[in-house]
Amino acid sequence: MVFQVTLGFMIKLLTRLFWALVGLYSTGTSFFLITRRLISDVAFPPYGFLNSFAHLLMIPALIFLPAAGICRRKWITAGLLLPAVEFLLSYGGLFLRREQDDTNAAFSLLTYNTHAETGSVQAMVDIIRSRDADVVCIQELSRVLATEIETQLSTQYPYRALYPTDSTDGQGILSKFPIRAQEYWKFPDIPSSLGHLRTELETPRGALALYSAHPVHPGMVGRLFDPEPRAREISHLLERFAQEPGMIVVAGDFNLSDQSSDYQRLTSFFQDAYREVGRGLGLTYPDWKMTQAKIRPYPGLELMPLLVRLDYVFYRGPLRAIKAVVNDSSGGSDHHPVWVQFRW
Repeated sequence: MVFQVTLGFMIKLLTRLFWALVGLYSTGTSFFLITRRLISDVAFPPYGFLNSFAHLLMIPALIFLPAAGICRRKWITAGLLLPAVEFLLSYGGLFLRREQDDTNAAFSLLTYNTHAETGSVQAMVDIIRSRDADVVCIQELSRVLATEIETQLSTQYPYRALYPTDSTDGQGILSKFPIRAQEYWKFPDIPSSLGHLRTELETPRGALALYSAHPVHPGMVGRLFDPEPRAREISHLLERFAQEPGMIVVAGDFNLSDQSSDYQRLTSFFQDAYREVGRGLGLTYPDWKMTQAKIRPYPGLELMPLLVRLDYVFYRGPLRAIKAVVNDSSGGSDHHPVWVQFRW
């Protein structure tokens, strides 16, 4: 009898504690989602950090909302509505989207952060070869990978602009179209700048300005999390992009989520290919599963699932994205490459 009373008391206590935590979650998440519209990432860096994972913050609401309704937790149900509805409005359509017809595709593009790998890079070369995109944008290009590209892929990609380094600021573009101009640069006012590459390609429809971009991560600028250098770098890039008179495609690891203030600025100028035609959340990072990846800083990270979308293909001009997919394998990088098909 005493055991039954104690068990019943513990169940009630745990139930109340559970709903108290859900209520705290719903209140805090709803407050964040409302107030973040008034506060930029730069103005309040903690909001910038939360925006990096806002899609994950909203997902529990989808799980708790039906249970709160069934248990008649009216106030908690009301608090869960905002994050649940915002998630569905932001991403729901991506899960319902049908695959696009890829007939009459004009060209395809692969963007790939290769993690500056210097060990076994054959799996990365194999991904690039098998995807057989017309153009490939590579961030964090190591000298080892650049050598293998020259050795194994020079016939498949006769035009190459390769700027490998011994760090994470290497860049490269491979192309089946002639490359008429190329420029690699780093912004001197950006701490830990990762480098950018612009090429001008000669396509059947005229000149195409193709950028491989790699803005700095807010966690790599000497502070815990500071979005200001990334925002300043995005501003520099947007100034360059605005000077392009014709077709422009910008691909790369942008080190931001699609909930960030900087993403909103980019999509006020460009279309996001994956948002236009991709299916699902399009998560690309992190992946430490493959044994040839660089030494992981903490044990157990190989079990971590993909959490965020950092890799994008933006475009503007007389182009239309018709298909966008995240590659199943990372090839030993910590990023999964993204493949996009375009139509003129």
